[in-house]
Amino acid sequence: MADQTHVPTLGPGGWINAPADVMDLAIGSFLASNYSDTTTNRATSLTMPYILQQNTNQILLLQEALQTELDKKLQRYFGDSARAEVQMDADPKHPDQYTIRFLGTIYVDGKPYIAGKLVQFDGSRVVAIARINNA
Repeated sequence: MADQTHVPTLGPGGWINAPADVMDLAIGSFLASNYSDTTTNRATSLTMPYILQQNTNQILLLQEALQTELDKKLQRYFGDSARAEVQMDADPKHPDQYTIRFLGTIYVDGKPYIAGKLVQFDGSRVVAIARINNA
């Protein structure tokens, strides 16, 4: 990454530029934003809720679509070296309860930064979101 990435926030932090914080914000917005939040950028603003809706009951397509879109989102901030990893795990005793792990990895001046979120579902409801940093 040649230039430092600066991202505005509406919180007390104002502009953030720490790589792990920017990546955490990017992943968080991917999880929480709605597809209908924009009318001008819909083709490039696919989010987890929209992808879940479009790929219901298609686990392999869902995992692939989530990873592809999170890759694109991280690469918009950090360039081609940014990588996303999405892993889905279902509870064998309760197939409607599953967890999706979202990890992003970037390198800044040769130093790796890892951030992510663990999202737990019960049916179609999100029941918990945990933060994963430098896992």
